[in-house]
Amino acid sequence: MTGLTSLFVGVGVGIAVLIAFFLIYYLGSIANTIYELKVEMRREFDGKIEDMWRHVEQEVSRRADWVRAEYEDAGSRLKEELAAEKFEYRKQVQNTLAEIAKELRGLRAQAALGGQGPVRGGEQGAPAKAKAGGKT
Repeated sequence: MTGLTSLFVGVGVGIAVLIAFFLIYYLGSIANTIYELKVEMRREFDGKIEDMWRHVEQEVSRRADWVRAEYEDAGSRLKEELAAEKFEYRKQVQNTLAEIAKELRGLRAQAALGGQGPVRGGEQGAPAKAKAGGKT
């Protein structure tokens, strides 16, 4: 029996060694597959990140162009409004200056006549009665 027992023990050890090598090979192939999956996932992740980055850059560029156009539009409208207000203020100032000049001419005419009553309209040397259509 010792020979037969040795044979069984030898066959058992051989089978155990074969199973161990098979398990090592199997675990190695699983590790290789896991590594390949990791590399594939990393490649897909990087691709998606690049796509998202391009999309974000395009969106930022589009919105920046929109904001720039909006501010240019608002700026041109503001310039037009300010130009119109400036024109109106200039017109008011010119009218006020014309009224002041008219009053000054009237006061000068009155002073030239020696203070004979108010002279309106700013005409020099014309008394108030002659201007009103009365005879002197």
